[in-house]
Amino acid sequence: MFVQLENKIKILYKITLTTKKSREMKNKKLIVFNLRGTLILSYDQVIGLWCEAIKDVGLSPDFNIIFQNWDKPFRDFILPLLAEKGAWVNGKKIPWTEEQKTAVIKKGEEFFHDLHFNSLANLPKKILELKDAGYELGIITNRSTEFFEDFMADIELKADIFSFIKTGDDDIKKPDPRVFNGALEKFEAKDIVFVGDSPETDLVAAISNDIDFIAIESAPFPKGLFKSKGIHESLIFTSVIKFINAMISAKKL
Repeated sequence: MFVQLENKIKILYKITLTTKKSREMKNKKLIVFNLRGTLILSYDQVIGLWCEAIKDVGLSPDFNIIFQNWDKPFRDFILPLLAEKGAWVNGKKIPWTEEQKTAVIKKGEEFFHDLHFNSLANLPKKILELKDAGYELGIITNRSTEFFEDFMADIELKADIFSFIKTGDDDIKKPDPRVFNGALEKFEAKDIVFVGDSPETDLVAAISNDIDFIAIESAPFPKGLFKSKGIHESLIFTSVIKFINAMISAKKL
């Protein structure tokens, strides 16, 4: 009886705490997103796609090569690999023909593009819904402005949907707390929430400015790791889409 009562109290406390945090979140004015690992596939997802694509064309994934080159265009990555590996025909290793290389590159690029953007097919719509709900939006990324602009072109949204954009073209990069300087000129820290996936860069940059942090968990950075860093369970999400849905729902409370 006592154990059941104790469990009910714990559940009630958890619901109350989660509801309280949801209400705190809905009062935020600026939602800032990390790019890679948050709005774009995380490291483990990208490396997983590399492995699948390489296996799909009959090659064995070389994890050292993948980790060294995972952020390069598929074409730049696969050509040296094809040249090195060659093809096995009747027990003999022969060089890949130009036709084979072209076919493999085309297949790989389609594979990555389809999987990446189908997995985030609703992202443009959700970003617009978040904006329509009354939130201001921002971006902080250590990637270049060109990388950010390419991403925006791919999801067919204009960059001016974001009130604040900080890219990695200068020497100020996460976890340097100064990445938030532009945002803090317009908003108070209590009115900002930062959505990211890395406890080493994203989380550190946020807490250095007393800014609330939302974690997007992944295989390299699981929920337990964020909880050990003091992030409440209700502030950890499996995808950015689920976070956006939660913020839109919180606005209705």
